[in-house]
Amino acid sequence: MKTLIIAATLLASTASAHEQQCDIHLDKDLQVSPNSVAIQNADGELWRINPQGQLWLENIRVTTNNETQQQLQQFQADIRQQTIQTLGLIEDALILASDAINTVVAELTEQPVNQSPALNKAVAKIKSYSESLVVKQQDNITVYGSRFNSLDDVFDQAFEQAIEHAVTESLGNMMLAVGKALTSGEGSFEQRMEAFAEKMEKFGTELENKIESQVSTLEQRGEALCDGLYNLDKLETQIQQAIPQMRQYDLLEVKQNNQA
Repeated sequence: MKTLIIAATLLASTASAHEQQCDIHLDKDLQVSPNSVAIQNADGELWRINPQGQLWLENIRVTTNNETQQQLQQFQADIRQQTIQTLGLIEDALILASDAINTVVAELTEQPVNQSPALNKAVAKIKSYSESLVVKQQDNITVYGSRFNSLDDVFDQAFEQAIEHAVTESLGNMMLAVGKALTSGEGSFEQRMEAFAEKMEKFGTELENKIESQVSTLEQRGEALCDGLYNLDKLETQIQQAIPQMRQYDLLEVKQNNQA
């Protein structure tokens, strides 16, 4: 069961690695394009900043001094960078989790993962939901912060269902694989049982070692991303002090914690 536990916890740990360092509240939709960075809600665009640091509030141009314009220019550049990094982290976490699950299912059932429809459906559901939160079309990226509230519940439910269905659906094949290992080969039944147990333990250790460094890298990227978002939130606060109208259109609320 060690191998199954590794796969069962991998997606949750990688996809939410940034939560080890900070809590992020984003309740508006963010649009990033080569020409501007903007946020909007159901009523339309709230603010837009172009690469030169020029600002529009509800499509009305706002005049600022040079210092504030430089802050706005930095703000939109940092938003663009953080958005791209977030998208890359999500994609890599999903790839790693999918690869690990595929490896475990193939080892335990001696069949390719494409013969496990329930597992494929659950993993596809997680991937589809992630893609609905962060949508990339050529050079344009939209982050639907208005949909974030249900993120944790969807991930938890989908992944729990994936593991339950995978075990139930694959139980017969697993038992056949175990039976084959215990009834064929050299030595007594006890020796074959011990050899099978050692094989599975070795497989679990190898899988854990294989993904450990990759998970660690994802966690480090998540921590760096959190630090960047925290600094971005501070810059937004400085801009709001210079432009009080911006306070009603707050984009980020980032709280760091002391968890390792």
